[in-house]
Amino acid sequence: MKPKFSKLTLLAAVLAGVVCVSEAKADLATQKKFVRTELASVKAAEFPAKAAQLVLKAAAKDRNDVAVSVIQCALEVYPAAVPTIVSSISAAVPEVSPAMVATIATKAPAQLAEVVKVATAVAPAYAKEIQTASTSTAASPIFALNSAGSLSTPMPPPNSAPRFGSPFVPAGPVGTNTQTKTEVLTPSNGRVYSRP
Repeated sequence: MKPKFSKLTLLAAVLAGVVCVSEAKADLATQKKFVRTELASVKAAEFPAKAAQLVLKAAAKDRNDVAVSVIQCALEVYPAAVPTIVSSISAAVPEVSPAMVATIATKAPAQLAEVVKVATAVAPAYAKEIQTASTSTAASPIFALNSAGSLSTPMPPPNSAPRFGSPFVPAGPVGTNTQTKTEVLTPSNGRVYSRP
């Protein structure tokens, strides 16, 4: 026997779902705005500690979103401090490290190698997730995990030809300030200082 739902019940359920989704999006937008206003007046030296404090204060279900918002704000305001900020947040809340690495992989791939090193060093329990986040969103994997779970040597990009520089050009003289002739300079008093 089929359960009978009235059109009104079905409409109410659909509207409730739409309202929940829109509230979640609105909540995320207000959360991003809150993070930006909190971090707007923070000086560079205090930014990592304040960022970690914001992520730590967030509810457990919202920490990934807050961490991503903090990293996006940091990339705009203090891009050079991003590895330090990731280190600070990863030390306080290590479970958000993969989300931060994935954000950096898409927004600032030039800093990805350093951020992966820092995040893996600070949150070694999440090393595999960090590696996955860096390789799934980036164009190529940056580091490989060895069997012990620590970082090994950098990996070359997959399916690419080796890159070489310009053709070999032999260097000139070994040094630019070397003498080609052996000369003994004698001062005006006639003494030669090169002999013992």
